[in-house]
Amino acid sequence: MPDKKKIADRLNQESEAWKPEPEDTLIGTVVDVTTRDGGYGEYPIIEVDDGEKVFAFHAFHTVASREIKARRVATGDTIGIKFLGEISEGDRSYYGYKFTLDKPVAMPVDEAPTDEPSDFASSA
Repeated sequence: MPDKKKIADRLNQESEAWKPEPEDTLIGTVVDVTTRDGGYGEYPIIEVDDGEKVFAFHAFHTVASREIKARRVATGDTIGIKFLGEISEGDRSYYGYKFTLDKPVAMPVDEAPTDEPSDFASSA
């Protein structure tokens, strides 16, 4: 069942855009994943609660956008993002990021709750 207080709190909470400098990190729990079209195509925005604040990470750089999509970042994940800055390789450059992601532990199918009464249900 959804926690209505947590949802209400999030509706009233403003997120701050994360504007990292090279070597800055953002670590926390993903509380929302959305997308935006900034005029150059759609990109993901993830809101991360670091325990003190909620930051919105606008992943409009190619490397960040691809990583978030490939890792299937979702609400409830614990994420770590490190901004590496502008990286030059030969005649091209890009903005680099390093990601780490922990997904919540999924309940095994044979332990998932069902609508059937358990062996321990009392009969009246």
